[in-house]
Amino acid sequence: AVNDVACRHLGYTREALLALSLPQVDPLDEAVIPSVLESLRAGREALFETMHITKEGRRVPVEVHARIIPYLGAPAVLSVARDITDRKKSEAALQTAKEYAENLIETANSIVVGMDVSGNVTVFNRAAEAITGYSRSELKGRNWFEVVAPKERYPRVWEEFEQLMTTGVPRNFENPILTKSGEERYIVWQNNEVYENGKIAGTISFGLDITDRKRAEEALELSDR
Repeated sequence: AVNDVACRHLGYTREALLALSLPQVDPLDEAVIPSVLESLRAGREALFETMHITKEGRRVPVEVHARIIPYLGAPAVLSVARDITDRKKSEAALQTAKEYAENLIETANSIVVGMDVSGNVTVFNRAAEAITGYSRSELKGRNWFEVVAPKERYPRVWEEFEQLMTTGVPRNFENPILTKSGEERYIVWQNNEVYENGKIAGTISFGLDITDRKRAEEALELSDR
């Protein structure tokens, strides 16, 4: 049995569609079949994604809800399919945008550091690796205020970050950091909060190393005394 929507969706008349076997319009991925059968045999609804093939040969992504029902005195499978073409296009567009943003961050000349609300590193680009001497794998998941800007050494930096959930972080901020080799370098930051579902989830900061400029200014100041 098929309804009118299925006929329009696949481009067949009812008679033509009923003359086809299921694999001709829905070549279900063999990897999905065991879990679908397991759900149906257990009396549960099976939810999965597949592709429908129209009469013209067009492949249409669909989300399917299937369950066992009695039909003409015997068990049968009732499948309700929903066209998810628009959702798939949106997902593809979001993935493209995500990859583009990640590439921009990774290839940026400035330091890019992301942290969660506890100060644990979530984003750490190549420029950050070059300046700090730490690799991404060494710092990702570790606390920024224990490694690169230790709160005991730079209490003001930690105090500013602690205001994240109340007043937010300062848009522009300058502070020293401690590299892996123990060298102190000065960074000027541009900071922004990161939101998820309307709530602050962390920060993203773009930094420029101004160490050479700071040292030149200090040397000039000493020479003027």
